[in-house]
Formats: sequence, C-alpha cells, structure tokens
Amino acid sequence: MSDNERLIGKVIAVESDRVLIELEKDSKSLTKTFISGTYPIARINSYLVIPIGSVSIIAVVTKVSMANEHIELTHESTISLPQPKRTLVASMVGTIEKDSESKYVFNFGISQFPVLNNPVWFILDEELDGIFDKEKNDKYFIEIGKSTTYNDYSIKINPDKLFSRHLSVLGNTGAGKSNTIASILQAILKNEDVTKGKGAHFIIFDTNGEYKNAFCGHKEFDTLYVNQSTLRIPYWFLNFSDLTNLFQAKEGTQIPILQQAILDAKNKIKILDSSITGLSEFIADRQKFFQSQKLKNNAEWALTKINEEVEKKFDIYFGQFVESADEELITDEVDRLKELAKKHPAQQFLKEIKQFRNDQLDAFKKEFTAEVKKVITTDEKNERPVPRYDVDSPHFFSIKDFKDKYLEQALNEAGGSIRDKCSYLLLRINKFIYDSRYAFIFKCLKETEGYDYALAHFLRICFGKTKNINKKESKITDSDYFLNKIKGDISDFEKNYQVIIFDLSLTPYDILQNVTALLGRLILEFLQRIEKNDDYKGRESRGSFPTVLVLEEAHNYIPQPKSHDESNVSREIFERIAREGRKYGLSLVISSQRPSELSRTVLSQCNSYIVHRIQNPEDQDYIRKLLPSISHDLLKQLPVLAQGIALIFGDCVRAPMQVKINLPNPGPKSSDPEYWKHWTNSYDTGEFSLEDGEPDFEKISEKWENS
Repeated sequence: MSDNERLIGKVIAVESDRVLIELEKDSKSLTKTFISGTYPIARINSYLVIPIGSVSIIAVVTKVSMANEHIELTHESTISLPQPKRTLVASMVGTIEKDSESKYVFNFGISQFPVLNNPVWFILDEELDGIFDKEKNDKYFIEIGKSTTYNDYSIKINPDKLFSRHLSVLGNTGAGKSNTIASILQAILKNEDVTKGKGAHFIIFDTNGEYKNAFCGHKEFDTLYVNQSTLRIPYWFLNFSDLTNLFQAKEGTQIPILQQAILDAKNKIKILDSSITGLSEFIADRQKFFQSQKLKNNAEWALTKINEEVEKKFDIYFGQFVESADEELITDEVDRLKELAKKHPAQQFLKEIKQFRNDQLDAFKKEFTAEVKKVITTDEKNERPVPRYDVDSPHFFSIKDFKDKYLEQALNEAGGSIRDKCSYLLLRINKFIYDSRYAFIFKCLKETEGYDYALAHFLRICFGKTKNINKKESKITDSDYFLNKIKGDISDFEKNYQVIIFDLSLTPYDILQNVTALLGRLILEFLQRIEKNDDYKGRESRGSFPTVLVLEEAHNYIPQPKSHDESNVSREIFERIAREGRKYGLSLVISSQRPSELSRTVLSQCNSYIVHRIQNPEDQDYIRKLLPSISHDLLKQLPVLAQGIALIFGDCVRAPMQVKINLPNPGPKSSDPEYWKHWTNSYDTGEFSLEDGEPDFEKISEKWENS
C-alpha cells in the first residue's frame, strides 16, 4: 500500500500535546476500506499516524466534528454550494519506527512535532501490533483486558513498571475497581513462570471484605486469610509514635513521662518503686497482727522478711511497729537494721513510711530513715542504667507492670504537679488497655515471658512464609498464644502463601488508621532490614524480596490533611512507603473512590493509573491536575465510562488507551445488592435466600455483643 493510499487528511493546527486534522473531502465515513482490511479513521480512541521522516507520531482521536464552509459568491449569477468540513482533534502519545528486523517499535512521548499541512495516515495492523505487543514481548506480557477500539487486540502491561513505582486504581463505587485489582493479581498468579517460582507476595488490606471470594478456597491461589476474629497484634510491636498517637499523649509533660515509662518497662529499670510491696504490703494486710504482738517478735519477723527481700534483689522497706516496746530492745533492733541497710547500698528505700503510734517509735523512725537516706543517695545509686532496648524496639514488656509500676515510677521521679498534668493520659491508657475493641492488641496474649520469636512469627504471617515456621530455631511453643490462635483458624499452616488478605471490614473506623499504620510500618521496616542481614554479604540484597501492598478504599486511612498541622499516623507511614518503598521492593496499589480526599503525596508517587468512571467534578478536576502530561481531552471520557471500562496510562503500558478489563474468575464479592429480587423473593433455584425472608437477629446480635 502506497503512502498516498493511506492519506486521510492533513494537519491544520498544532499544539504542545494535540493536533487539529482536516479530513480529505472524499472521506465520507468513519472507516476506510482496502484489500487488506477496513481501518477506522475518525472514531474516538482510534489511532492515527503522522509521518515525520523515518519516525511517525502516533495520535489518539479525542474529538470528531463537522461544519459547513461559508457560501462564497463566485459570479453574479452563480454561487458555490457549501461543502462539509470534517475535522479531528487527536492527542499525540508517542512515536513508532521500524527496528533492525523491520518490526514496528512504539515509544511513549514526543520529541518532534508535525508542521502545518503535514499528511495524516490511518494506522496499519503491523503498526498496531507494535503498540499492543501482539507478538511475545519480554516486557509487556501480562494481559489485563481488551482494547475497546480494536477488539482483536489485548492490553498488556509490564509488571515490573506497574509495581516498581506504584499503581493507582480510581473510580466511583461500582465502576469496577475491585474487579480490576483482582483480575490483575489473578493474571499474574496464573502466569506459568509465577506458578513455578512461587515467589509472589501480595498483601491486601481489605476494608470492605470483598477479596476472600476471589482468592480463598481456590487451588490456583495460595491464600492466607486473616479476619477480625483471627487478627492478633502483640502490643509491644507498637513503637513510641504508635503509642503516642493511640494514647493521645500531649507535647510537654505527657510525652516525656510516657517515653520514660515505656523505656523502663522494656528494660525493667526500677528507680523508685511506688507500689506497696515487701514489709509495707505485709503491714497493710496484717495491721491487726502487728497491733497484738510485742516488739521483739515483730522486729525479728520484720528482719526475716527484709533478708528475704534483699536476697530477691527487691527494695528495702521499713514499716510500722506496735505501740509499746522495751527501749533497749529497740536500740538492738535499730543497730541490726542499720547494719543490714549498709550491706546493701544498691537497694532503694520506700519514701513513704507510716506514722509511728508513739513517741519512742517516732524517734526510732527518724533515726533509721536518716541512716537509710545516707545509703541510697550515693552517686552510684543515682545513676540510671544504660537501657539495652530503645523506646521503639519491639521487645516484650508486661503491660500490667507498665501501667501499675513504671508509669507510677516515672510520675514519682518527676515529682511536683506532674501527676495532675498527666491525669487524662492515665485515663486514656486505662481506657485503651481495657477497651474490648483493642483486645486483639492488648489482651491477645497471656501475661508471661517467652515471646522471643513473636515478631518473626508475626512477620511470617504477614508475608505468608509459614512453611518453615517450625523448622527454624523459633519453633512455636505453648507460650505463643497469639500464633496458636491464628494457627487454629488456618487449615494448612505448613505451607507458604502468595496472597495474604487482612480483612479489616469489621475493624472500628476510629482504630483503622492505627491498625493499617502498624502493619504497614512492620512490613516496610522488615524489608529495610533485609540488606542489613549478614547472610547477604557479597550479593545484592536490597529489593530481593519484592512485595505488593494493596490498599482498598485508601482514602479512609490515608486522607489528605485539611490543615498544615493535622497529624495522621497511617498517612505518615504510607507516604513514607510511597516515597521510599520502591528502594526496598515494597510497592503500593492504591484503590479509592474519592481521589480528591486521598493524600496527594501518595498519589503523586504513582507512575501508573487505571481510572474507571468518575462523575464527581471535584475528583475529575483533581485527576486532571494530577496528570498534566495526559491530554485533558482523554480525561473527558471519565464520567461516561461503562462499568468495567477504564482509561489506563503511565509506565505500565505502551500508550494511554481505553481498556475493557478482563473479568476475574472468581470475582470479588463487590456486586451491587439486587433489591428487587430480595424484595419480591424471586430467587432462582439454588440461589441464596434468607430463611423466612429475614436474618437471624438473635444469633447476629449475640455474636456482636460478645465480640
């Protein structure tokens, strides 16, 4: 076919991203037919070729119009009839040229521009083959759908480019976002090479409970499903930022107290023990006993208890003796107690000693207290030990001791009116620790030691690497309460999984940010630490364990801040992942129906976009601003896209195009409810229906009340 036979028009105007084309006057239809086939020439989303030397520009049609020319008087007695003028607006998307094997190769982007009267051709099949990678290609090979303009061509993506720089899937509810994500993941998992390699890692934060149906219970998808009843996150995995956000500690007084208490709890540092222990505790419980005995017997018993406390390395306490005693006996006991205190200068003495009942014992108290103070105020005693674990270390500590002992210790050490300033902090800590909604964090474990490998076990669950969990030195023991709980809900714990679904649909909205932030942070920080492992010396380790994190309805926990100083723990984590994650092999798939409410930092880091129907003008305008390199003419299609149809552009595809996404099989549970069928009870045989047309209110409520 000669170049003249391909001619359909000429360029009559050029802008930076688009051209205006006038069609040949003999072009009467939207197609042109030749022996080799029929070619579209004026259809929306069809491609045109604008030759410039050895390189040709590929443009996509975004507007078609026709107008009559003005009537011109050519003679006093004759006039020329008006002729229709047909024009096209086409956005330039890239260039195409032949390689050394005479095959067409498409490249996105424009470096040369056409001139006025530049010829315009219709596109050939072999050129379409180059754009759509019809032949096997090592880069663009994962099929996700069909072209809506060229039905014989599949849309293929480059998985490396799709995930290495994050993907955003946007669109109104019901437009097909969940189907799109499920379809892409299934296409990758069904790939023969991925099936053999078993190395894919997809972690889904499912806030709508949709993806279980698409991946669980199917042999071709190894899926680990963790829901609200299964999820257990040990509280000591929370770093200081997490706890500060959770307990809403304020700057100034509260944050330093909280930080000191956590640090002391993790390192078991006791400076001032404010709890009632040792002799004080005994005296409080047995006041009547002391009141009925003589001083000698009580003093001897007290010394025995003191020695027991010393042997256990506890603090030394002195309590109240009974009303009357022999003065000589008191002197003897005082000497013995002084000697005992001097032998153990590292012990602390209780600041608060009860009032003695008579003058003799009051004098004795003052003398004894003065001697003990000399012991406990030495330089050695005032030095705080250097902590082994920092405040962010995921090291086990007793939440009970933290609340009852170490918080009290930090408050007493600070002194003054600090306790009053921290009163609301203490109330909030109690609230969260005992709030049933946080039981999966604070009450998911038995208060015992023995969680040395809890973090490793939890991370294995996050990444689906559970096959070797009992083959390492970190084997599951009876003390691994949270892991055994999860194990009880998983049918096969002795295998690895490629898809891990965290079903967060029943997670209360006010704690969703805390949960997603914690999971996201642990995943990122683990991948960051892989290259620090000595086992990787001598070989590349960064990015060696690539993982994709799918964030469903991300605007719920990664919102755009409404003010400059508004803080959000989950937004901060995922913005950090968006900026730094690709270095360590952590990619994001962001799904949202309200892009204008989603963090702009996160969206701006995405280099691939799949956009379904969006009707909200604010969201449409936001996407136009987000994607300045894409012609606004293409984005005008957003409000009229049919369900399952999307615009795809970015690094993952050869060129921007409209695509009909392949339906996933099986699909996520995201279909709209069929109101009429339920209202009329007109079910087909075998379809689900509620017994007597109503849910089991009592059973659901009972489970709800006891959750």
